[in-house]
Amino acid sequence: MTLLYQKEAFCANIVIILQRMEKPEIIHEPENTRFVYSEGENEAEMVYKMRGNTMYFMHTGVPKSISNKKVATELARVSLEYARDQGYKIAVLCPFIEAYVKRHPEWYELYDPHFRLRLKDRK
Repeated sequence: MTLLYQKEAFCANIVIILQRMEKPEIIHEPENTRFVYSEGENEAEMVYKMRGNTMYFMHTGVPKSISNKKVATELARVSLEYARDQGYKIAVLCPFIEAYVKRHPEWYELYDPHFRLRLKDRK
């Protein structure tokens, strides 16, 4: 293996690592009550509704063509940070966001206590 080939292979690996580290840019569209990521013709979104001081996480959708970029995870993180920064409580109806919160219990404190009680009653 020549030194030039080794250098090219090393640079290609660095590019791959940096691409994996890049986080998708999530845009908040409050007029449409959603957080969105767009890439070409593809659009991923996390839809929410507001009721009083509670942010209801309704649905997360990511097209298969961009699902390998951890877009849903970034949508969850950004939207939960937004709720926290605004002083909102949360109510999670979206299965993906629910699973994300279970993996990241630091978000439990944001749960609307009335919503949690209703969930317990349904089980």
